[in-house]
Amino acid sequence: HLIYLQVVFMILFLPGTLLASYLFERFGLRGGMLVGNVVNLLGSILRLSSIKANSQSVQHGYLLLLLGQALCGLVQPVYVNASALLAATWFPVEQRDLATVIASMSNPVGTGVGQILPSSLVAKNGAGMFLLLLIQCAISALSTVVVLIFFRNRPPTPPSFTETMRSRRHVPPDDAHNTTT
Repeated sequence: HLIYLQVVFMILFLPGTLLASYLFERFGLRGGMLVGNVVNLLGSILRLSSIKANSQSVQHGYLLLLLGQALCGLVQPVYVNASALLAATWFPVEQRDLATVIASMSNPVGTGVGQILPSSLVAKNGAGMFLLLLIQCAISALSTVVVLIFFRNRPPTPPSFTETMRSRRHVPPDDAHNTTT
C-alpha cells in the first residue's frame, strides 16, 4: 500500500493545477497561496495524527495518512504553478525571468531536502516518523502564518505598465477591503 502514498501526488497534479488556476483567478495570488497553505497544513495535521490512529487501528491510521497525503498532493500545484504569476505581479519585465527561475527552483530544492530529511530522521523500524511528520507540520504551520501576516496580493506600486493595466481591470476580492496591498 505504500505505492499509493507515492503516486497520489502524481494522480492529483492535474486536478490540483485546475484548482490552483481557479484559486488564483478567483482570489488572487495571496488568496490562492493562503488556501494552498491552509489545505497543506490540514493535510500535514492528518498525516501527523495518523501515527496515533495507527496505534489503535492500522487501517484507520493508513487512511488518515493517505487522506493527508492526498490533500497535500492536491495543493502542490498551487506552489509549483505560482512562479510565473508571482514574477509577473511583483517584478518589472527585466527581472521576471530571474524571479521565475528562482521561484521555480525552490520546488526541486525542496524535493531534495524532502529526500534527505526523512532518511536521516527515520530508522528502518519506523522510529523517528513522528518527529519527521511533526517537523513537516511545523513548517506548514509557519508557512501559513507567514503568508497570512506578510504576503500581499501585489506590491503597493505596480512594477510595470502591464501590471498597472491589469490591476485597473481586475481587483481580486481580498483587495476590496485591504488597503495595505
